[in-house]
Amino acid sequence: MRKRFLLPLFFFVAVFSFADVGTLEKQFIKGSISEKITAVQEASGSDALFLAIKGMDYAIENVAMLGTDRELSALALASVLATPKLQGVDVQNVFHENEIATISEKLIGIFNLFDDETVRLAVLDRLEGYTTDSNGATQTLLNDYLARAFNTDAAHNAVIKRTIELLGFLGNETSLTIIYNVWLTNKWPDSSESTKRSLVLLSSKSLTESMKILSNAELADAARFFIALKDSTEISPVFLCELAENVLILTINKAETLQDGDEVYRNAFLRLQTATLSAISANQWAHASEIVNLNLTLAKNEYEAGILTDELFAAIITASAKLPTSELAQLLSEYLAECNSKVEASKSDSEMPAKSVVLALISALETLGDKTAFDNLLYVTYLPNYPQDVVDAARHALASLKW
Repeated sequence: MRKRFLLPLFFFVAVFSFADVGTLEKQFIKGSISEKITAVQEASGSDALFLAIKGMDYAIENVAMLGTDRELSALALASVLATPKLQGVDVQNVFHENEIATISEKLIGIFNLFDDETVRLAVLDRLEGYTTDSNGATQTLLNDYLARAFNTDAAHNAVIKRTIELLGFLGNETSLTIIYNVWLTNKWPDSSESTKRSLVLLSSKSLTESMKILSNAELADAARFFIALKDSTEISPVFLCELAENVLILTINKAETLQDGDEVYRNAFLRLQTATLSAISANQWAHASEIVNLNLTLAKNEYEAGILTDELFAAIITASAKLPTSELAQLLSEYLAECNSKVEASKSDSEMPAKSVVLALISALETLGDKTAFDNLLYVTYLPNYPQDVVDAARHALASLKW
């Protein structure tokens, strides 16, 4: 059974002029602004909310005439603080939906009409508890306020910080775009941690919007954004892998731009490429195995073009092996065959393939255990130019093949 906190607000408003009016209600109606403040502060129970609503109405109705009057601001503040704080409570078990809308409308009106920082912080403190899935007014308020502050170079203050924090929990897809821009520009350094947390929380709610941001961002920004999500414990493995798979596809499709890009661009490309692969590999996201194989082919081309270092290419080989497929085993075995050919034809150390890459190939083939690698692994043991530890690794891998 629903637990009721008060009778409907509309009932209070409708019968007010006919009911027996208590002392505090009379004091509010007849008194000065100072006496109205006292009445609001001294009220309790359902009277407290009733007078809080009356106080907010009075402040809203008279602010245009009185402006930023200190007493009127104090009445607005007292009325907001008298509104029940419902954080951690299911507001829909306390109020009817129309009551929630009425209370939040009053609070939003106070926020928009009073620029006093203390008043606005009090409003935000209460609004958090009056936001429901069907009530988008709070989201609109927070989005509009932060967007205006961002676009007008507003100085950082406690209201901005609290708005950023609240959007992480209450925001929508529009909020994500606003918070992303704040985070990307480090607009307000004093709120950098709050901004990053809200960015992550909002991103985790919308794969589509997160992917849209990554698709439209400069490569360096996309890499930074994805890595921020990857490094957060707030992002679920499934969400991260779905995002990583899509971003890796996007990266592969941009591979042709590497030849024309400068070093900064290439480094950003590689950060995004390796970060997405790392997320897929760490979670063994089998759905992306075909994309991982395509990425390995791309990485091989990057390596041969001198874009990838020995160590980075070896790391990509190792990560790829976490998603075993027969196609991957074939790719790795073929590349080991190429390395064998180079070793066989080499006349100096400079012509030898990188030892770290060869060892990564052998280790990956051992992990996969696919017998298609037998001939090429065996041939490693026949070539005298290979170091002994490479030969030993090949023998160990041979013993691990599945027949």
